Amino acid sequence: MKRAMRNILAPIMAAALLFSFGITASAASGREIGDASAARLQSSLEKIEKRTASLEEKLANGLSRLDTASGIRLVFLEGRIKLLENRLANLSLKAANVQLRISIQETAAALKQSKSPLPGDTAAALKSSRGQIERLVDSIAATKGRIRDILSRNKEVMKSKDPGAIEDVFRQIYDVQAERKQALTEINGILQNVRELLTAVSPQTTGA
Repeated sequence: MKRAMRNILAPIMAAALLFSFGITASAASGREIGDASAARLQSSLEKIEKRTASLEEKLANGLSRLDTASGIRLVFLEGRIKLLENRLANLSLKAANVQLRISIQETAAALKQSKSPLPGDTAAALKSSRGQIERLVDSIAATKGRIRDILSRNKEVMKSKDPGAIEDVFRQIYDVQAERKQALTEINGILQNVRELLTAVSPQTTGA
């Protein structure tokens, strides 16, 4: 997951940060790099959309069985429904972040084509944003496997008929999902700021 996230972020942040180091590319190589990055981002977005559709189907199935479930089955079903809702919320954030990256890439490409230098304060802000995003990506990667570990440690609990204990296991899972959501939300805010920084100095905005 960590490697995949870095692969998604690298072409976008690199495109913007090229300017802070005074590096330019030829028109031909610039198009090739841009196309490849766009393809990766579009592929990522399509995967998120497919995963979202699958989870929405599972959620709808779970909700349709709520009225007929009772006892421990209801506890499990309600827990699973909230788990799915949380996953869908995080996927929605991921999709929004990819869309922001696409927008950033387009603006960075226009800047690259114009060969306009970035103001020093903008370059510094972009570099800082990159560091912030990398730390947040690392924090998300650090949660990988936690939910599986929680379920593995609590196999007997999940087989029991103790609703309180089962609900506690679900709460532990929700905490992991909430941690991921917080990081994704922060990444979203940083990407919005990056887009605003680049838009403010882009030729289309400044009329250069």
